[in-house]
Amino acid sequence: MPHSGYQSANTSVVVTASDNLKQSGQRGRTLNQSCSCRRHNRGDRFVTAKSTLICGVVDGMVEGQQKTVVRSMAFLHSVTPADFFDSLTSLFVAFALGAVIGAERQYRQRSGGLRTTALVAVGAATFVDVGMHLNGNPGATQVIAYVVSGIGFLGAGVIMKEGKNVWGLNTAATLWCSAAVGACAGADLAFQAVALTGFVLAGNTLLRPIVNAINRLPIREQAMEATYEVRLSTNADHLEIARENLEGILEQSNYALRDIDVIERDPPSIEIVATLAASSADPLELDRIVKDLRHMEAVEHSTWSIRAPE
Repeated sequence: MPHSGYQSANTSVVVTASDNLKQSGQRGRTLNQSCSCRRHNRGDRFVTAKSTLICGVVDGMVEGQQKTVVRSMAFLHSVTPADFFDSLTSLFVAFALGAVIGAERQYRQRSGGLRTTALVAVGAATFVDVGMHLNGNPGATQVIAYVVSGIGFLGAGVIMKEGKNVWGLNTAATLWCSAAVGACAGADLAFQAVALTGFVLAGNTLLRPIVNAINRLPIREQAMEATYEVRLSTNADHLEIARENLEGILEQSNYALRDIDVIERDPPSIEIVATLAASSADPLELDRIVKDLRHMEAVEHSTWSIRAPE
């Protein structure tokens, strides 16, 4: 009996150990299967991400090609024979009329000649034409406003001033009118552009003889607005007496004084300059005043002068 009990105990231990080994093997297989599944899932995610990246790149390339095709189609759609012929006609009209205006300037050897006026007219026509094609009449109106202000800076560059003499005003005005001709051509106002060209040519040619005739007319001092000055020379000892005599004789002749200056010349000579307030005077009366001043004891020399107002 003891022996059989010992065998039963050994059998129980063997069975328990065998069960434990079976359970451990099952857990091992389960763990291996879990690890294998995780590795498989990670691989699937990597493949999925890689596929997504490739698809994105391909989609981007396709989208870029589609945009390029759309731009090409838009360019082809914007270039229509009617619009192109309209723009070409506007530019040709502006070029021809600008060249006509410049030819007259070039013939007379003036600044702002043939090339300058033609380029100004073509540039203005191009800007206005582009504005009309992009935004219709409102766009053309906005562009014309900028053309007017911009050509003003160009005209200011051709105006030269030296002392009281100013050159280039007529050239600046001609360039401004050339830009107006180009703007009319760009806005499809061809007849208005032709009419404006005629007026510009008339101003530069037909008015020239009239201007020359007016300049040759004798000047009437009574009708001319100018600054009149009465001058006399004296010495330092008789300065106050000479000044009082000058103011008195001008007051008797009803000529008010705007200013009176004392200028020191070579010693001991002093010059007194009286500027009249009136912008017109009678030359004969001024001659009489000067003659009366010369007979005064304190006056060495007297004269009067006229100059253009500043």
